[in-house]
Parts: sequence; structure tokens; C-alpha cells
Amino acid sequence: MAGANLPATWEVNLGTNYALERITLWNRTSNRSRLRDITVRVLDVNGTTTNFTSALLNPENTIGGGVVNVGPTNLSLNLTQLTGGLVLGGRVRITRTPDPDLSGSGGAGSGSEADVLSLAEVEVFGMPATTGNIGLFTSSIRTDIGSAMTNINATALIRIPFIIPEEELPVLDRLTLRMKYDDGFVAYLNGVAIARRNAPAAPIWNSAATNSHPDSAALVFEDIDASAHIGLLQEGGNVLAIQALNVSGSDDDLLIVPELTGFKLNVLPERYYATPSPGATNSGGALGLVADTKFSIDRGFYNIPFTVAITSATANAEIRFTTNGEIPSAVNGFIYTTPITINKTTALRAIATKPGWLPSDVDTHTYVFLNNVITQSLAGATNDGFPSTWPGTTPDYAMDPNVTGPYAAQMTNALRSLASLFVTTSISNLFDATTGIYTHPTQHGIAWERAISLEMIGTNGQSEFQENCGLRIQGGAFRGFNYTQKKSLRVLFKSIYGPGKLQHDLFQEPGATEEFDGFVLRAGGNDGYAWVDAGTTVQFIRDEFGRRLHLDMGHPAPRGKFEHLYLNGLYWGLYNLVERA
Repeated sequence: MAGANLPATWEVNLGTNYALERITLWNRTSNRSRLRDITVRVLDVNGTTTNFTSALLNPENTIGGGVVNVGPTNLSLNLTQLTGGLVLGGRVRITRTPDPDLSGSGGAGSGSEADVLSLAEVEVFGMPATTGNIGLFTSSIRTDIGSAMTNINATALIRIPFIIPEEELPVLDRLTLRMKYDDGFVAYLNGVAIARRNAPAAPIWNSAATNSHPDSAALVFEDIDASAHIGLLQEGGNVLAIQALNVSGSDDDLLIVPELTGFKLNVLPERYYATPSPGATNSGGALGLVADTKFSIDRGFYNIPFTVAITSATANAEIRFTTNGEIPSAVNGFIYTTPITINKTTALRAIATKPGWLPSDVDTHTYVFLNNVITQSLAGATNDGFPSTWPGTTPDYAMDPNVTGPYAAQMTNALRSLASLFVTTSISNLFDATTGIYTHPTQHGIAWERAISLEMIGTNGQSEFQENCGLRIQGGAFRGFNYTQKKSLRVLFKSIYGPGKLQHDLFQEPGATEEFDGFVLRAGGNDGYAWVDAGTTVQFIRDEFGRRLHLDMGHPAPRGKFEHLYLNGLYWGLYNLVERA
């Protein structure tokens, strides 16, 4: 049932423990986007021990493109590839992490879309792990000595000779003994003990292991650092000897799989990598990190023109900048050569690059000339790249002379009476006829999230913060242009853009949080003058008044405040910044 007993869970009890090789989840033919944000666990038959937990499968329905009713045909886990061996288990448990904002289905779907787990079939592949654990260890066995040991001896002696050709003795940096074992062993390199597990202090020809080793652990290599014994290696013949120890002579399973590996670090010049490559060979890499750009003038309010110098501490770095919201790069933007003249409200973005080096972060500073803001016009906005039409409607940019005329003397102080937020991004991210989130406000989910720079300037004209983050349209019925062109917005702080959280004292109130995953910028559509049906009774403060009243009465409620908002330097209106509860 939707919304109940979360997270939604499906489990099968296999009745006994099996050595599992593969698990496949088959999707339904309908409601396919529900097979997302899935976790698969393998437990013992009693359900008390978890032997395997998968990574999150199909997060945010990436396989289905974040679209409702579109999803994968199946999700398959090859346990031997993921763990290095079979996984012992008697129960398979599947859970779905809820998606309350429907970001994995474009904001669309029925009441069950957010959290119901939908499956057509679950296939579990493996082999019996019962008598003698023959099935459990079969894939690892090369030589079967069961008949020679059972009820005769708990010890097996193994010699593995290998040759290092003369004059080819490597100078190793590391030596590793990799062992799968059940139940114990002592390993010798050229007659010297180099590692032991579950072995008596002085083993003899028929010694037994001092403890058993769990079957599930025996199937996975344990890496043992033997680097301290590199000096035992010699040119010509060498011997790796193993005394394999069963827990008793009558125990019916024994496993020993040894590997001895060594490698030498090939010392290369230091490199930096933007993308991790765990388990894979590093390739390419950068010679260094370009130092961040520094602006000679900080973001804020200004009255007279000035010039901004941009520098980087990295010698011979090239600086590129933009003033149209676009992200500068090694191939995008103007090459900086001399200080830049700023004589009107401008969002200045810059990056420093150098061939073979990782570039600096993109820095953004917005400079605000309030006299220029008051006279912003439709023609000026379109000259700066804002489109003259949106799908299905005509935008009404900038200031209304019916307001700025009669109240001109008060406008400058009014624009500084509250803190100001500045969103800077490519205009196409917001207003593209096909992909713009503002020109398609009814779309939902991560597919309709765009990267932005967000700055805050306080009432004193000083910088409060600048962070790179994500932006979506927020709301319900008032997303449509039939109600208003002023849209509510949702700001998301994610590590893919910058810091995963905003650390800032936004509300400056006792007990208020100073750490944010995101917040909402409410346009106040149903309590504002932009909605023609609101008439003359609107107050614009109704929601905020209700929240503050609830807080003042001692109850929990999201905090909020009013802020001015600018998009790429164009004044966008008064917004209610609210904690997302």
C-alpha cells in the first residue's frame, strides 16, 4: 500500500543456505519507473546476518531517463563479479527507497509512484551449500583431496614451486599473499613463515585449525601484506608452501586458494585526477591545479563605474570571463587581458586554465547599480539575451514604469531594505524553447534541474555567500502560465555542483539551523498581485505570517524571510525564502 510500511520491502526465504551466484529482478510491463532506488540484500537463512548489500540500483530512474512509466527491463547482480566469489545466503531482501518528490519520474505518476515496489519476477541463481559444502566451494576447487583427508588428518601440506629467472629478480615495493581458506593455514616462503590464520603456535604434521572460518568469508580473498618478506625471494627456484588446516579431521570441507603477487611502483611525475578510477588503471591526469581566480572588487551595490582586475596565482594561466551567465571554460568566454569596466548591473564569471592542468573553479561576482535596476526595461532584457517570447505566452520583464515613476524616490532604499539573491546561469537553462525550466514550468524531477551560481548580498551591501548549486521550478497549480509568470523556485545544494550543503546563518534567529540541503523561493502566487483573480484583497504575507505565528506560539514551523531576487542581473521580484520542511 502506498505510503505504508516504508521502505517497501519484498523478501524470499530459500529454506536453507545456498551459494548464490546471480540475482535478477524483472520489471513489470506497466508502471516500469517504479523499479528504481532499489537495494538488494542477501542474508543467512535465519535472517540475522547480512552477507551482501548492493549499491543503490537505478537511482532516480536514470535508466528510464527520469520519466514516468519508463524503466529498465531488469536489474541484474553478478555476485561473483561483485564480491570475488559466491555469496552464502538463504534469504534475498529487496527494498525501495521512497521518492516523495517524484524526482525519478519527472514529478508525474499515480499515488503509488513515490514508494510502491513493483516486481514481475525475481530470479536467484546458485547451488546447494549443504552436504560437505561441495556445491559452495566447487567453483574454487582445482584439486580435490577430500577422500585422502576425511577422518584421516586435519592437515594438508601443499608446495607451489615457482621460478624467478636469473638476473630478473624484481625490486618490489609490495608483496601480497591472497588467501581463500577454510579453516586455517600457515604460509611459508622459501621455508620462512610469512602469514598464518587460525593456526596453533607450533603446528605439527596433523594439527587442526584453532577456529573455524565462516563459509561465506572463505569464498572471498583475504589480502595479507607480506611486504616485510620481499627479501626472501631469490633468483631461480622459490617455493610457496602452505600447511592447510581443517577444524577437525572429521570435518567434511576444506578450501585453500593461495595467490602470491608482487608489484613495483613505476614512479611518474605527480598527477591530479578529476574523476576517481577505483580498481582501474589511472590514465592521463593533470600536472597541477590552477589556482582560483581573485577579483579586485567584491560583489555588492555600486553607484559609479569602476574596473575589475582578475588574477590567478598560477604562472602563465589564461583567464576567461563571461557577462551573459554562461560558464566560462578553456574554449568559452572572452580572454582576459586588461581590467574589465563595470558600468551597469553585471554578473561577471571567470575561470583560470592552463594546458595540461585542471582548471580553477568558476567564480561569480554580481555588481549591482540600483539606479540601473530601476530603469531596466523589456528592450534592455532582450538585448541582453532574454527571449522576447515564451512558449504560449509573452514575458513581462523588468520594472513597471507605473511603479518606478511615482515611487522613484523610494525605490533605491526599498531595493536595499532586504537582502538580495542573485541567480546566474546560461539563459538557455531557464528560457530555451525546448529545454528551459522556466519556459516549461510544469515539468518535474532531476531532468528539469539546472546548475546555477547563487549569491547573497546583505542590506549593508556586503557579500553574504556565493555557492554553485542546482535550481528547479517549485509548486503545483501556479506552475502554469495561466495563473502567473512569476514562478516559485527550489534551490538544491549538491556535491555535483559545489558544497553538498549551504553553511550560513540565513535567518539569524535563536534555534534556527545554519546548515541547508536546500530551500524554496516562494513567489506568493495565490496571495500576490500577479494573479489576476486575486483581486485587491491580497496581502503577500499570509503564508509567512502564519508560519511566524506558529513559531511564536512555541510550535515547530519552517522559518522564512523576504528577499529580492535577480536572474542574471535582471530584477525578478520579491520572494519569500522558506526552509523546505
